[in-house]
Amino acid sequence: MLTIHSMSTLSLSRNVVLFGSAAAAFVAGVYVIWGPNQKKRTKQKGTCPGLLNLGNTCFLNAVLQGMAPCASVVHWLTEFVEKRTHSDSSCYLASTLLKVLKVLNNDSIEHTQDYCPADVIAALRLRRWVISEEEQDAHEMFHVLTETLDEEATRFPRVLPLFDLSALQGCRSAQCQPAASARSKIEADLPVLPQRDFRHPFQGLLASQLQCKKCGHKCPVKHDTFDSLSLSFPPAAGGSLTLDRLLRHFVMSETVQNVECEGCGRLQEVAEVMGVHGSGSGDGHSRQTAPKAMFVKKLTVAKLPQCLCLHLQRTVWLNNGMPMKRYEHVAFPEVLDISRYVYPKTDRVKTLLTPGVGLCDSRPASRRLVGGNHCTAATPSKSDRRHKTVSMPYSGPISLLKALNYHTRLSMNGFFVQPRQHSIQDDPGSPSVALLAQAYRSEVAQSVSERNTYKLVGVLVHLGDVFSGHFVTYRRAPSTNGQRFPTRWLYTSDTAVKRVAFSDVLQCDAYMLFYEKI
Repeated sequence: MLTIHSMSTLSLSRNVVLFGSAAAAFVAGVYVIWGPNQKKRTKQKGTCPGLLNLGNTCFLNAVLQGMAPCASVVHWLTEFVEKRTHSDSSCYLASTLLKVLKVLNNDSIEHTQDYCPADVIAALRLRRWVISEEEQDAHEMFHVLTETLDEEATRFPRVLPLFDLSALQGCRSAQCQPAASARSKIEADLPVLPQRDFRHPFQGLLASQLQCKKCGHKCPVKHDTFDSLSLSFPPAAGGSLTLDRLLRHFVMSETVQNVECEGCGRLQEVAEVMGVHGSGSGDGHSRQTAPKAMFVKKLTVAKLPQCLCLHLQRTVWLNNGMPMKRYEHVAFPEVLDISRYVYPKTDRVKTLLTPGVGLCDSRPASRRLVGGNHCTAATPSKSDRRHKTVSMPYSGPISLLKALNYHTRLSMNGFFVQPRQHSIQDDPGSPSVALLAQAYRSEVAQSVSERNTYKLVGVLVHLGDVFSGHFVTYRRAPSTNGQRFPTRWLYTSDTAVKRVAFSDVLQCDAYMLFYEKI
């Protein structure tokens, strides 16, 4: 039986519940009508979406934001995906990467807020990449992305089983090359070789060559592919560090000891035959092995990529085996010209680019035959005809052909130079040839500089020490009026995106630099 006290307590509790329900309904109505603060959710005008951090994935977010302003990368990915329309393009990393880059460039209407890059990690794991939940290096992630893109662009044929004689003797057209273009010596089909449709924009070629310091003999050039150039810091960082200084340190010549020199061996054989070092009646035992000499190894860039990625190696190892981070600031330009680090195609262009050198002086002094002060036009002997020589006039670019046609006044069609005997007017010291060489040098220098010029589009920065830290990216803002290189710059740190001045970009301590060819 309820008492009066208990009945009053129930009525009080019921009033409290009713009041609390009314207050909750009022708060919910206010939230629905006015909603949250839209200024915190709306993306700032002139910026780009951010990327969610899935734990410790700032290294991936920074690389994606650095690749986004590279227009050639987006164009390459678009062509790659379009050529894979007959297959399931969703299984490719290129398709996933293209979708993310379009979001970061405000080129997607599906995602206007912060985007989750989980699909990129899932695509990499499908390619059997192990990506742990710990902190990783952004440069290593960049190589994982480029290597995966290179694998997807390379089509490998199916391996034929050796025990299947029918498949080996008469394979299908999908496994073998066309019979009209490729046949073996026994009139059998040849298997399809691995082929690459087209290389991604970050891939280039490095050229390394050895040259003897004694005789000047040059070994064949060896080429190696690269996706990025890792620039090490000088041991003693005296003075200001610049990107040009790191590039010069990268291509600096290296001395190699005790290398067998074929050039020195040929010179030694010639000397023995001519009796310079004796009668030449030796048993030939000393000529079985080439003499060893000191060589100089030169490293240059043989083929420039469309997008150049420069990695500044800030991690160094001390003598006790402990890693240490270099915190020095490296000054980098907005426009980068790397013509001086490119492998010279021919000595001809290199000579013409040198002021004070005539058109006839096309070879170095150590490789020229010295016979007088003038470039003669004597008829070559039979022994000289066996050698490949470059005679006047030099068959260079069209502009030089036109200039030579105007100079000789013997062209019948205004384009090709007619052969003739050279007179005293073709002397390198004459004013006409000097003006011709000067005009050609300026034209070649301008064309080479234009081909080897890049513009900055993104900078990755590492905040922290060698054991832990955070990656952020400075990048160009997405283009709104069709500009290839917008002037606005953004600071991105996962989901935090804000506009910054270009002076702030130049003052940051870069870890990776993204340049795109102009």
